[in-house]
Amino acid sequence: MKSRLFTGILLIMAIISNTALAQKDIIITWEKVTPIPPASGEPVQYGVAGALVGFSNGLLIVAGGANFGDSVPWRGGKKHYHDEIFILAPSPGEGKWEQSEIRLPHPVAYPSCVSFANRLICMGGEDEAGPLSQVISLEHASGNIRIKQLNPLPQPVTSGGAALIGSIVYLAGGAGKSGALDEFYSADLNREELEWITLPKLPVPLSNAVVVSQSDGTEPCVFVVGGRNKTGVISKFYPDIWKYSPSEMKWTKAGELVSSSGEPLGLSAGTGVAAGKNHIILFGGDRGFVFNRTEQLLDAIAKTANEEEKQKLIREKNSGLENHPGFLRTVFDYNTITGKTTRLAEIPGPRQVTTIAAIFGNSVYIPSGEIRPGIRTPAVTKAVIHIKDQN
Repeated sequence: MKSRLFTGILLIMAIISNTALAQKDIIITWEKVTPIPPASGEPVQYGVAGALVGFSNGLLIVAGGANFGDSVPWRGGKKHYHDEIFILAPSPGEGKWEQSEIRLPHPVAYPSCVSFANRLICMGGEDEAGPLSQVISLEHASGNIRIKQLNPLPQPVTSGGAALIGSIVYLAGGAGKSGALDEFYSADLNREELEWITLPKLPVPLSNAVVVSQSDGTEPCVFVVGGRNKTGVISKFYPDIWKYSPSEMKWTKAGELVSSSGEPLGLSAGTGVAAGKNHIILFGGDRGFVFNRTEQLLDAIAKTANEEEKQKLIREKNSGLENHPGFLRTVFDYNTITGKTTRLAEIPGPRQVTTIAAIFGNSVYIPSGEIRPGIRTPAVTKAVIHIKDQN
């Protein structure tokens, strides 16, 4: 009996030890970055959601985006779209922001962005009139920003996701004028005139998904993680991880996000980057609980003719939004070889969604974004990823 007990204890210790070793293969450390400053002539920087984010010639660019200023939308706040361009030189210290004298051609938010050949390529997005098909490049050169208009997308797309494989940029999903899209496009950024190619559609229409390129052990693939779609009263938040294999030109299910209890975890509007040879690191996101409840209440408000009941529903909706607990703090590691997703760390500061994670070396910058409904932050999260096994 004692022998069996001792053997069991050794087995448990071995499992714990192996788990600890696996977790230590990837270590994330957090560094401080100076928040984005107020725009020229403005007393306060409220932060923005949906900024144009990426690197050009070693400098981080954060431009445009949208916010509600000092009043949330359910209290009368109006959404403002921005055209300012801020620049940060990455450094071991907190760094110093500068505002460019150049502004975007017009205010825009929620595009899909990739960094390529010292340019930040921004596709689609939206302004006050709705989704856009525009494609622009931003390049920091000779001390300032150069902006170039490129061939537009086949249709207007906002809140999509983009990834690079070599010089080929892939744009997946997003939202059009009538809701979430299942469109999937590519273009060769080495061409002077972009030619957008329509590829096999996503398995489901999705907006606000994390889109990253990474090797699956055979070839570089496009991975689409989570996202949401509204087909009825409430939106569905997806746990699925989809993989597009360029050599086969097809989509396959490659895994799913899971909660701490092992249940499927629908997630939207988080950020993610490729790391090492076969890892995708995912930062936070929205699980959709308050989002869905708000949708239900808005539907009930629209349907009731009783003014007293309507005001009660409005108060409940507003209370839920104002007491929002914030978004998911978890950092996940998705292994493209095993198809498994594990919890890696917790974000120590603001839990930002509807922004873009930009990677420089092994440092990930997550600037601004939304931290609660209608509330933005000027903060920048910096995560440094250390991978011991590089697998």
